[in-house]
Amino acid sequence: MRCQRSRAGATTDDSVKWLENDALAKKLIAEGHRWERIVAERLQLLGLDVEIQRQQVRQDVSEALRGDYTGSCDLLVNGWRTQVKSRNLGKWYDPVYLCSARSWKNEGDTTDLWICVLQRTGEMRCVSGERAREHSMEMQIRDRVRKISRLTVRAVPLKHWSKLGKVALYLRFGPKEPPR
Repeated sequence: MRCQRSRAGATTDDSVKWLENDALAKKLIAEGHRWERIVAERLQLLGLDVEIQRQQVRQDVSEALRGDYTGSCDLLVNGWRTQVKSRNLGKWYDPVYLCSARSWKNEGDTTDLWICVLQRTGEMRCVSGERAREHSMEMQIRDRVRKISRLTVRAVPLKHWSKLGKVALYLRFGPKEPPR
């Protein structure tokens, strides 16, 4: 039997189990917040103005489905609405997994900058929201951590991602307003 949800990123029976796993959700959210702070510190060292946005852990993972976080961002970097995504990887794969289809529905149109971090190496790459909207594609992946056999995600080809230092220079000396 399959369970379908009306929101983007329809779930399978596996992800229903994920929605019931509050302990794992809280662990992963806390880990994501830790990486957001690491990224913020690195950007500040590169001379950028960075504000960490509200970091809270949902009481129940299913709160994410209500849309309470639609349009939210992780960081404001020189005024750019920024999402930070960390991946438990040691190298880049093409295309780069950006976010779940559900997250894309909530954040894709309002995000100015996406930063992805390889947890095993600390390497960071960035793609502008504009490029992500132009070049992202939908695909299916297996999420072994959350035990979801088929997760619909958005991914952006690796050629559109830049190293953090290059993007930091652009943000520091380039336009003061993100493209909208």
